[in-house]
Amino acid sequence: MRLKLSILAICGIIFGAYHSSAQTRWLNPADQNVPLIQQQGFPSELGNSYHRLPDRFRESVPGLVWQKSANASGLAIYFYTNAPEIQVRYTVSEDLNTPDMSTIGTSGCDLRYIDPDGAGHDLFMDYAFSDTIRLAYRHLDTSLQHEYRLYLPLYNTVEWLEIGVPEASSFKFAAPREEKPIVIYGTSICQGGNTSRAGNSWTNLLSQYLDWPVVNFGFDGSGKMEKEVVEAVREVDASVYVLDNLYNLTEFPVQEKVDRIVRSVRLLKERWPDTPIIIAGHTGHNSPSHAAQRDSSNKAAALALDIALKDGLKDIYLLSFDGLGMDSEGSTVEGVHLNDHGMMELAKVYERYLRNVLRLPDGGEGITHGVTQRRMPQIYDWQERHTEILRGNAQDPPANVILGDSIIHYWGGASLGDHGIDTWNERFAPLSYKNLGMAWDNIENILWRVNHGEIDGFEAGTVLVEAGSNNTDENTDEEIVEGVVFLLKSIRLHQPKARIKYIAILPCAQEETRIRILNRKLKKAVLKAGFDFCDPGPALLTKGGVIDRRLFVDDAHPNSEGYKLIVDDILK
Repeated sequence: MRLKLSILAICGIIFGAYHSSAQTRWLNPADQNVPLIQQQGFPSELGNSYHRLPDRFRESVPGLVWQKSANASGLAIYFYTNAPEIQVRYTVSEDLNTPDMSTIGTSGCDLRYIDPDGAGHDLFMDYAFSDTIRLAYRHLDTSLQHEYRLYLPLYNTVEWLEIGVPEASSFKFAAPREEKPIVIYGTSICQGGNTSRAGNSWTNLLSQYLDWPVVNFGFDGSGKMEKEVVEAVREVDASVYVLDNLYNLTEFPVQEKVDRIVRSVRLLKERWPDTPIIIAGHTGHNSPSHAAQRDSSNKAAALALDIALKDGLKDIYLLSFDGLGMDSEGSTVEGVHLNDHGMMELAKVYERYLRNVLRLPDGGEGITHGVTQRRMPQIYDWQERHTEILRGNAQDPPANVILGDSIIHYWGGASLGDHGIDTWNERFAPLSYKNLGMAWDNIENILWRVNHGEIDGFEAGTVLVEAGSNNTDENTDEEIVEGVVFLLKSIRLHQPKARIKYIAILPCAQEETRIRILNRKLKKAVLKAGFDFCDPGPALLTKGGVIDRRLFVDDAHPNSEGYKLIVDDILK
């Protein structure tokens, strides 16, 4: 023990010496007057505490559940900065490691960088674990104010935490995401045992894969579907509930397992009758030693599902892991708890299943995979505009909407630009159109917004879609056609009764010929898929087939006169 402490102390000295020359500004989320913790089930009660259940449940839930609820598993802090280096320092209240998990896996934070095109990247860190844990991430890109996501310790309780950046760097905490979260109630595997680091727990991976908030109610070995715990879990308004408790029910006979599952489903449906519930099967990891437990538990889950359906309960699903391909040697640490490979495989299975339940279609990599963007944060905040749209739709549901990139965003009726505000006010406003344009959006960015609630919660008469202009620099014509049709079909899932009309790509300088050919391909594919199509672009061309610069602000965006010439075709 003395040697261990000496090594930690030396690491701390070296770590501190490296940073002593830099002037660091330290920011504490707990000092902010609004909740900032992402993926927390009770933000209004917990504030910026790093616990998962509020104090009022202390006496009602089992003691071990209460103890584990103080662990920060699944919680995260999102922020934006252009800092060349990010430091994190914090203290925890329990031992730095457990017998079967590393110090980093038990008590470490994990920082992830989201690039301007929405792709996530892991970051390497220097670390020193002592009374105050210190992490540092260096050589970061300073060209823009980028998004970072800090995942908190899986198996320890955070007492206080600060994030440090150089004094001259910008910094802004991100508000918690507003989508209804996926709520997962489960076991030690759900809590994160035994992955190597916080970002690789399967619930955090699932949140990354879907880019959707996931509330983690994994309570180690005490996640046993007790009535009192389910009553606490159901207070969180979820997009879907996942009951992943079968590993912790192996001590019970089949009938007791059935009773606990059925009771849990009934309690959830009593509070939220329209919210889907997924009963997760027992994975078993194809291990012969777990075959009897797996078969008994899966039998109980199937019986419980049958009872729930006979009760008339809707949207109850049973997720089977047959054929998953996980085994005790390649996917687990000791035959039960998952290593990083096992966590990734489990998260992928859940991702595929939940995309169907939540209507989040995904075509894989590329243009049919929805992602965020943060290409010009100095002009406007993309995520903040998304939040504004969600709140605005909730307060004043639109009758019609128009989705698009900067060509739509600049038109009018939105927070960025008013190149055609007179036309907007005269033609769109009387029809109660909502402008859902976002500058610099690609097809995949509009797809992300569609799948994250921007056209949910109301019944639109017409959905106009302008997309693809920004993809012409990066994608082939065939990819753009595929992406547009995929986007329109995704919109149909969210607005099944609406008229959906695609607006062809408008001409821009030096690309007139290519866009004309591309629009022919788009027209054929869009009409074949059953959607409406219009091509107002020729009104913006000269007789020679190039853009009429008198109708443009620049080489791509119409001015007021240009918008007047295309509005009739769009609204026809």
